Amino acid sequence: MIDRKEIRIINNTLKPCPFCGRYARIDMKFRTDGEPFYFVKCSNCGVKSRSTTEREAAWMNESPLIIAKRIWNTRAYEADPEDLTAPEPRRTIETRVYTNDKKEPLVEADPDVQESASE
Repeated sequence: MIDRKEIRIINNTLKPCPFCGRYARIDMKFRTDGEPFYFVKCSNCGVKSRSTTEREAAWMNESPLIIAKRIWNTRAYEADPEDLTAPEPRRTIETRVYTNDKKEPLVEADPDVQESASE
């Protein structure tokens, strides 16, 4: 069984919430069959990580707390401050709405977005 000291140590190594920036902590609940599962939860906005069980951790030969920490601390993309070639955010293409048969758009197209050759 996991002791509180181990939980405190893991809580001190968790990254802040990727959505609100506040601190997160390890939480534990019990499944209907009585097996505990562990996950990380933001203290402010309540977002949770995927949960992990002791059975899954034993299969991976690790502590369930370490697995929960790894799941929470993994980010899709972390920009290196030295790397100035970080990808730009994606742009969305506006849908054109036409007013009449002359195909005059109600919304002007974004000049930075290239239109397809099929139009």
